[in-house]
Amino acid sequence: MEDCPENDLESTMRQFWQVEEVPMISTSPDDELCEKLYVEGYSKLPSGRFVVPLPFRDSKPVFPESKDIAIRRFFALEHRLKKDPVLKQSYVDFMRSVVLIKDDSSPPLHWRVGRVLRNSPRLR
Repeated sequence: MEDCPENDLESTMRQFWQVEEVPMISTSPDDELCEKLYVEGYSKLPSGRFVVPLPFRDSKPVFPESKDIAIRRFFALEHRLKKDPVLKQSYVDFMRSVVLIKDDSSPPLHWRVGRVLRNSPRLR
């Protein structure tokens, strides 16, 4: 009867490791290529951020009509800035500061531009 506590402990530990065991998942060839791309292609910037390549299936992804959309958005922004001289000056000042200060640790440019435009008074 003295062996019961040891058997209980052994049984409990065995159950614990069975529960904690990570099941093996089969990976597809695409998953393996993606993993290889990340392992071989990541880098760390001086700011501490990591850069990883995007796993496109083709070497040159095609984004249909993205140029047309970008041109329309540019003209819409240009129109908005023509209507509001204060917003235009704020935008110009901001863009000048971006050109003068290139910092890898700051958020991407489109986030910062969006913040400038969102914090401006609404056009009516």
